[in-house]
Amino acid sequence: MTATLEASTVVLTGMNRIVDTHEGYVAFVAAWAGLQVAVNDDRLLPEERRDEETRKLLVARVNEVMKADTEQWASRRRA
Repeated sequence: MTATLEASTVVLTGMNRIVDTHEGYVAFVAAWAGLQVAVNDDRLLPEERRDEETRKLLVARVNEVMKADTEQWASRRRA
């Protein structure tokens, strides 16, 4: 009985690692997609409309996505 419980614990721990890896991958893909949208929006601007302000907005958006992704990662690590 004890061996069965121990084996079950090992299997469930392994399954949790697999699910966690999948969740991490999904979070990465979502963050990457968000960054691609911001970059593509910037690229669609005509060259004459790209200025310091639009660059600042792009960098701010990148920072927002990175911060949110890092916070999600840290939250998953704490759980």
